[in-house]
Amino acid sequence: MDYLEEREEKKRKSKESLKEACSTLFNAGITLAEVHYDGYGDSGQIEYVLFFKGDKQLSENEVTSLGLPTSTIEEYNYSHKEGESRYKTVECTLLQKVEDCAYDFLPGGWENNEGAFGDLKIDTEKAKVTREHNYRIEETEYSEEEYNL
Repeated sequence: MDYLEEREEKKRKSKESLKEACSTLFNAGITLAEVHYDGYGDSGQIEYVLFFKGDKQLSENEVTSLGLPTSTIEEYNYSHKEGESRYKTVECTLLQKVEDCAYDFLPGGWENNEGAFGDLKIDTEKAKVTREHNYRIEETEYSEEEYNL
């Protein structure tokens, strides 16, 4: 399997995984999850994930008090040997699952050079993700003048 096929397969799995997470979050009363990301200079990360009940942003303590179940994610196994799976299943919180899946919805190169930033808004009732993305663009203007001495 080449890189692009592997990336598409991982994105497909992340869609399925995030759809399951949406169901659990919606059943707990969370109507929206907002994932903010930022990257530049060849690195980037998820900055934070916010959970909302309607218009009310939940505090970390309020999210913890919901007692959301743990879940699992497929994590890349850097020490895999020939014939072994490149991925291993690990237990995680629902917050970690949302973060892990979010990376697969970001456009390629979002962390390179001037980078990009934005938000993924996850409507848990509709199981729908909207990406609001901002590319950073560096511009230059050229001018030339000639002087007779």
